[in-house]
Amino acid sequence: MYRRFVLVLVAIATLAAAFGAGAMAAVSMDWGKPIATLTVENKSGKAIASVEISISTCGTRRTLSQKDTDNPAYADQAKSYVFTLPLCGEGGHRTRVHFSDGKTVESHGSYIENGSRILERVQEDSIQSEFSSLSYWAAISA
Repeated sequence: MYRRFVLVLVAIATLAAAFGAGAMAAVSMDWGKPIATLTVENKSGKAIASVEISISTCGTRRTLSQKDTDNPAYADQAKSYVFTLPLCGEGGHRTRVHFSDGKTVESHGSYIENGSRILERVQEDSIQSEFSSLSYWAAISA
């Protein structure tokens, strides 16, 4: 009887630990959250005047933007901008960067889904994108 009781307690403790580990993984990977994170890094050596992100999801289009109001004395330093993109499951995005000298570069656009993390490196003449999907399906199929 005592042995059976101990086995039941061990089983419950094991299940609770597995549940807790799964919950922590879900929170850290943003599983279930309707967002994607996009980071834009300035690797051009030029000052950025503004960054625009166009999002298309669930039949709607939305534009997020950020203007650089920093001190021009630090304009040559690399800066990064982080955007949290609200999604309805999946969609697409395109990034447009306006430099202080009036030149504009634009990404080719890419697919995004809940939990995606996109890193875009702004060069003088282009934008290079790195996509990593941290969604549930990508994690279990790896």
